Amino acid sequence: MNDQKLKSLDTLHIPVWLAKDIAWILVYKPLGVAMILPAVFIAVYICIKTISEKLLFFQNLAILFWISANSTWMAGEFFDFSYKGPAMVLFLLGVISIARHYYLEVKLKPAELTKPYFARFFSKNQTTQKPY
Repeated sequence: MNDQKLKSLDTLHIPVWLAKDIAWILVYKPLGVAMILPAVFIAVYICIKTISEKLLFFQNLAILFWISANSTWMAGEFFDFSYKGPAMVLFLLGVISIARHYYLEVKLKPAELTKPYFARFFSKNQTTQKPY
């Protein structure tokens, strides 16, 4: 996957996730439930595509677990089932994933830590910078 497509997916992911959360806050079940699949699918797809870049992968894996926990919580409230246990497991897996990300970051040389990894990843893979 090229960097531009990865950036586009990441950008698309945000409004889908926000639509799900807005539907949750407004208790609009059809939209909330409908947005679970695209939010989780995009997160899974991004994880698969970044698996070779461990720092990006663990960061994206944490996001996947967060969205999954968040979706479980929302569905539990919408449909009145016990969600705290499953959501807690998913949140903890997200914490473990992001902890792994930071562990890998700490192992880098101080000169490589001047900006967040996703910014370093995209800037090292671009031959020319395009202004926005």
